[in-house]
Amino acid sequence: MAFSNPGFHLELFLPSLVMLPSIIGLFLNASVCYITWKYWGKYTALKSKTSVLIAINSFLEVLHQSGQFVFFYITATGIDFIPALLAFEIEGYYVISTYVVTFMFLTMSIDKVLAVAFPLFYLKVKFRLYIYMHILILIIFAIFMFCLLVSAISADPDYPVTGNLSDFNGLPILFDTRNMFIVLLVLSILAHILVGILAKYKGGGN
Repeated sequence: MAFSNPGFHLELFLPSLVMLPSIIGLFLNASVCYITWKYWGKYTALKSKTSVLIAINSFLEVLHQSGQFVFFYITATGIDFIPALLAFEIEGYYVISTYVVTFMFLTMSIDKVLAVAFPLFYLKVKFRLYIYMHILILIIFAIFMFCLLVSAISADPDYPVTGNLSDFNGLPILFDTRNMFIVLLVLSILAHILVGILAKYKGGGN
């Protein structure tokens, strides 16, 4: 094993410095959540379905970015590796929220497609029903990923990880989650391209 000797290893520590920009991300995303919650009933822009979805996404980003501190602590103190089961018990929320945030790239893209392609239908859909359905889909996806990870970790609970998300992607899971991320992001990009095309077409652009 490359890092069999315990102690501080610069090669492991440097990637954990992603924690530094995460501090900024934590503050900004927490601000989005606070502003949406505090001023939701006062400004029309914050009453839209999309603004609430953005706030949900920001909340999940807060969970995701907070997990970077575990990775930083493990590598900075020279612990280097801990069993996958212990890591998941400590930061399982971070791993799952990261997957859900990535999934939300797609669901929020679909939200934009619906708003542009079917504006009348989008406006008529009841606000609470739309948000609750969106949350339900996210919960189902989170449970699915949780079950996959628990199954993989149960097969090898002592698998050494640093606490970095990429380590969990290396677990013997049913499929490579990195490929899933790629598919989700590609579909999100295609959805945004479709939004641009629809906006140009419906706006009468040349």
